[in-house]
Amino acid sequence: QREKERIDDSEDAANYRGTEHIGKLGVEQSFETTLHGQTGVERMETSAGGHAVRRLASHPATPGNTVMLSIDIKLQKLVEDMFGDRRGALVAIDPRNGEILALVSKPTFDPNLFVEGIDVENWQALNESIDKPLLNRALRGTYPPGSTYKPFMALAALELNKRSPTQVYNDPGFYSYGGRTFRSHEGGLGGVDMVRAIQFSSNTYFYSLAVDMGVDTIHDFMKPLGFGQITGIDLNGEVRGVLPSTEWKRNTYKRPELKRWYSGETVSLG
Repeated sequence: QREKERIDDSEDAANYRGTEHIGKLGVEQSFETTLHGQTGVERMETSAGGHAVRRLASHPATPGNTVMLSIDIKLQKLVEDMFGDRRGALVAIDPRNGEILALVSKPTFDPNLFVEGIDVENWQALNESIDKPLLNRALRGTYPPGSTYKPFMALAALELNKRSPTQVYNDPGFYSYGGRTFRSHEGGLGGVDMVRAIQFSSNTYFYSLAVDMGVDTIHDFMKPLGFGQITGIDLNGEVRGVLPSTEWKRNTYKRPELKRWYSGETVSLG
């Protein structure tokens, strides 16, 4: 309580009270009810001198339940050590059953600072750091998926009959559309079919495919695969990614000129 009163005297008090990082974090926060159990109580009759005379009532404590994690602690430590001082996130998933084997957000912080209430100096250091250690990047960071998106685009092309695997397209190292040049591999890859386009990550091939499909077709195919959706991980605070569509843009932007989806935007989406 004393520590919290010290924070309340600072200008950051409002931010402190609103943060998710008070007291409990991660698994402990999400499974508080399961882990906590119930506190035991004894009602005693005492003499005027404070000596116990007799027990009036007794309710024994009930221990909390066990939560078994899927985390591989050796893998978790390995990843944290390999990150060093760099910023980023990594989530390692067992593809056989979806279990989380490692979940790392760097840089991180010492959660013990919050156990008894954090002091003003440490709170300001964490809250004002340019590295944002309080941000759980694994759950709340939103990043472009990069070329890992391309195989899903290829799958969409096959399912929707937009491409055959053997069709060959020329990759000169760029893609021109609407008076703008979108870059790919310097010097180009030459003729690429679908397999080669994935193997060498041909931007030109997938730029063209995206334009042929259109943003709403891409959206409708990708949504059931989990893009732009909450994963449902049993930790609090997960942020939904963005899977663009014409409807999404109309609802997101206020200025009329920004509500319209331009076909040139679809190029990079692919």
